[in-house]
Amino acid sequence: MADKHEVEKFGDDYKRYIERVPRTNFILGIIRLLIRRKGERK
Repeated sequence: MADKHEVEKFGDDYKRYIERVPRTNFILGIIRLLIRRKGERK
């Protein structure tokens, strides 16, 4: 797992970072894409 390597390299700062920042959210990305496309059609 890549996170394990990063935790070993950066320590507690990285642990706090990954707690604050969610992983990639594909569903939200798809929703935003659909909203943008809908706006372009008008």
